[in-house]
Amino acid sequence: MRLGQYLEAREWLTKAEFRNHKFNLYGDRIDFWIDNCNSRLLSEADASFEAADYYQAKEHYAVLDHGLSDATKRQFAIYLRISCVYCKLRDYRNADQALLQALENNHQPDYALELVPMLRQLSQPAGSEINVKKTNSRLLKPDWISVSLKSYTS
Repeated sequence: MRLGQYLEAREWLTKAEFRNHKFNLYGDRIDFWIDNCNSRLLSEADASFEAADYYQAKEHYAVLDHGLSDATKRQFAIYLRISCVYCKLRDYRNADQALLQALENNHQPDYALELVPMLRQLSQPAGSEINVKKTNSRLLKPDWISVSLKSYTS
């Protein structure tokens, strides 16, 4: 952890925790370091997402997905974060699956429900009739144009 290699540190701490269950030598100290490592991994993943390094963010979120309790996953909305990374990578099928997992596990359901229609629209083939009709109706008369024209004419 002192070297800043939190992925590797977490792996070793998980092994140490397993061994500690056999001969409880360290008490809760290993759990403290695992929680500390998880919070640093989460901040690194968020920083990677902000810096547009989506592959590293996906890797960190995936590691966090497999090592956290359900309550902690729900608190940090891991599945919702993974879904956002997949959207940035234009992997809409996996993003949809991550959103479904977020809804099943009650990870920020309000935000997840807002993202579902947008994701479904993005995942439709570009030549489908529904997508073409929606795009054409938006291009012909967008709502913001009529609002701005009313404000200028009055």
